[in-house]
Amino acid sequence: MGESLITWVKAGIPSLFVYLLSIPIPYSERKPSLFFHLSV
Repeated sequence: MGESLITWVKAGIPSLFVYLLSIPIPYSERKPSLFFHLSV
């Protein structure tokens, strides 16, 4: 289970990173505080 968890994390982190980069952009103008929290 430990190895599968590590594999999931390694596969999930880049996807989450790309998601956070691509999604908040349209909302950054209306919700700069939300974008700030997501980027930190």
